[in-house]
Amino acid sequence: MQVTASLDGNQMTIRSMDDHLLSITDIKGGIASNLGLTSSGKTVSIEVTEEDTLETIRNKINGAFGEEDGVSAPEEWLHAAIEKDEVTGTYFLTLESNVLGEASRINVMGDENGSLNVARRLGFLGDDNATSWLETSQDAAFSFDGKTYLSSMNEMKEARRVPRQADYSATVNEEISSGLRFELRGLGRAEITIKHHVKGGSILGTMEARDDMILSFKDQLDEVVYGLVTEMNARHYAGHGMGDSSMTTGIAFFEPISGKYGASAHFSFNMDLDKDPSLIAAARGDGKGASRGEGDGSNALALAQLKQAKVLQNGAADVNEYYLSFLASLGSKGLQAKTMATNQRHLTEQIDTQRQATMGVNIDEEVMDIIKFQQAFNAMARYITTVDEMLDRIINGMGVVGR
Repeated sequence: MQVTASLDGNQMTIRSMDDHLLSITDIKGGIASNLGLTSSGKTVSIEVTEEDTLETIRNKINGAFGEEDGVSAPEEWLHAAIEKDEVTGTYFLTLESNVLGEASRINVMGDENGSLNVARRLGFLGDDNATSWLETSQDAAFSFDGKTYLSSMNEMKEARRVPRQADYSATVNEEISSGLRFELRGLGRAEITIKHHVKGGSILGTMEARDDMILSFKDQLDEVVYGLVTEMNARHYAGHGMGDSSMTTGIAFFEPISGKYGASAHFSFNMDLDKDPSLIAAARGDGKGASRGEGDGSNALALAQLKQAKVLQNGAADVNEYYLSFLASLGSKGLQAKTMATNQRHLTEQIDTQRQATMGVNIDEEVMDIIKFQQAFNAMARYITTVDEMLDRIINGMGVVGR
C-alpha cells in the first residue's frame, strides 16, 4: 500500500494512493493526536496480570462489551477466541471484529507507558510492532456517476461515500443510485444502460412487483435479521456459559452474517448451542476473566432486553417496533393493491357495459324494424299487383278499339 503525506500551512494530509482506510495509532506520546489525525473511536483497556491465562484474557476481552465503561455497539468491538496450532501443538489468542470491513479494523496498543511487551507476548504484534494478521478484509473502492465510494461488501445498494469537502472521511452510508443494486465481480470498468422495453400491461406490473415491491420488503427483512444477529452475537460473545462451560466466552448465538443484503437467506441458529446447551451465555463475567456464577442471569436479561433496545435504523427503532412497522407496511400495501385491483375491475366492467350498449342488439328495436319492413313489403306487393292488373286491362281491354 502506498501512502503520501503533504503539508498545507499547519495542516497535514495523509492519503492512501490505493483508496484504503488508514489507521494511525500513537505507541508513545501524542504525535498523532497533536496533528489532529486521530478519531474519537472507542478505546478499551484490558488489565493483564501475571496470574492471567489465555482463557481469562480472552474472557476479559469479550466481557468488555456491554459494560458501563466499555462499548455497546457491535461495530465498535470484537471478540476473542483461543485456537490451536496443529503443527506445533501450541495455543494462541485471536481477535476478530464483530463487523466486516476496514472501518472495523483492530488496532492493538501498548500499556499506559507505551510498552508493547504484553501485546507482543500474546502474539498480537510482530517484532517490528506490526499487527500479526491471520485474515484481513479489504474494502472495495469504486466510482459511480463521478462519485467515489468504499464498501466492505461486494453486493450493496448503499456505500460509504468519500467526500472531498469532509477531508475524504468515508464514514456515512448513502444510497448509490435510487432503485439500483450493485454486485462487484472484479476489477475494471462497466457501463450501465437502462432501457424500459415494457411500458405497460400485466408484464410491467409483474416486473415492478418483482424488482421493486418484493425487493423493498426483502431489504427491510434483511435489516431486521442483520441487526438482530449482530446485536445478539455481540452480547452473547460477552457472556459465560454454564456448568463445565462457565469459563467459556466468545460463542455466537446465531451463525454470523457478514453482510446486510441477503441476510434473511442465511438466518440460522448456532447448532453448537443445540448440541451443548451449557454454552448458552446466560451469565456475565466478574471482571477478572471468570463467571459470576451459574445463578447469575444478567447476560440472559441483556439478551432479552434487545427486544426493546433501539438497535435498528441507526438507533431509531427496536426490533419489535421495526418488525411491526414492516408488517403494517406490508399489510397496508397489500390492502392498497387489493383495493386498486377491485376498482380497476369495476371500471373495466363499466366500460365493457358501455361498449356492449353501443355495439349490442336491442330485441325490441329489432322486432319493430321487422314489423315495419314486413308492412312495407306487403304494401309493395299490393302495389305491384295493382299495377299488373292495370297493365292487363290496358293491353287486353283497350287493344280492340276500331274493329
